[in-house]
Amino acid sequence: MSGIKSIAVIAHGYSNEKFSGEGKVYHEVIRALQDSNLGKIQLVTFSKPKRYLPFEVKYVVPFRITKLDKYQRLLTLWKARSLTPSIFVNLSGTLLKLSDIAPHLAYSAAPAFTTPGKYSSSIFWRLYLYPFEKYVKAHLDKNAIIISNSHYSARKIESLGLNVRTVIYPPVDVEEFITNKLDSNKEEAIITVARIERGKMLENTINIARLTKLKTYIVGSLSDKNYLGKLREISKGLEVEFLTDLPRRELVSLMQRVSVYFHPTIGEHFGIPIVEAMASGTIPIVPSESGASEILPKDLSYSSLEEAAEKVKKYVKGWNNLRKELIEKSMSFSSSNFRTKIISIISEIIK
Repeated sequence: MSGIKSIAVIAHGYSNEKFSGEGKVYHEVIRALQDSNLGKIQLVTFSKPKRYLPFEVKYVVPFRITKLDKYQRLLTLWKARSLTPSIFVNLSGTLLKLSDIAPHLAYSAAPAFTTPGKYSSSIFWRLYLYPFEKYVKAHLDKNAIIISNSHYSARKIESLGLNVRTVIYPPVDVEEFITNKLDSNKEEAIITVARIERGKMLENTINIARLTKLKTYIVGSLSDKNYLGKLREISKGLEVEFLTDLPRRELVSLMQRVSVYFHPTIGEHFGIPIVEAMASGTIPIVPSESGASEILPKDLSYSSLEEAAEKVKKYVKGWNNLRKELIEKSMSFSSSNFRTKIISIISEIIK
């Protein structure tokens, strides 16, 4: 295809100002498209952005809504169907049919209804997700060109009868976190970085603090004040420190200082903070049921909290050679590598 006129970038949560892995993908893909000059960008999002953007924006509502994320994704894709671009670049992970209008390139994690997590944790959340799941399964785009964010996600997507073309791991600003200070003693403590919301399973981090008796830092943007209150209550008597909305520079410093990173979220598709920990020379302990387990040595994965606690205690001191190996490996997940890989595939499709 030549003479491209427009690239419709579907990013339902673009207006969310809190940092997230999905938000990082949005910005890096758009940056790659701007640098490549492949065509005119049309952003399709749910809420009207608060600031001026140097490209056309189509939105569903002129105000911000923080609830009903899954249904915001559906409405954003319906909005996208009103366009006739040369290509859809779908970054919202919902694989609804668009290829009847134009080539549909989708960058996707595992659908929420295929993995354990918040949406399988209670009757309320199962009822919330049920209509979304039924609709998506009935309208899957069998002709979409799918890039998955991990092999774990790819297996879940393919279980729906779809084909995944390739895996490209999410972009990480590893250069910010790289450290050469492994000769000095790291603090024998645990750090977890995640949004403060129920789906991140932060109770698991508190249980690890209880099992190991180690100082524990829980860092993340605050999405649910009630959940934070619950976490504070169950962590009483433990040395757990909550650091919400921590400035980036302070997060980098803390990650470089602490010895072990613990990831609490079972079924996490990937986990950008895990790579940030690797770059910091901080050893990650991650769930076996996750995308992160495929990028780390097998011994750094856990199947139970008891096993995780033993591994935290094992790796909390020393292991400088392993830390150096993890720093080196983290560099392959850089944002520049991500942009190069994404733009290569888009360019191939729109030739």
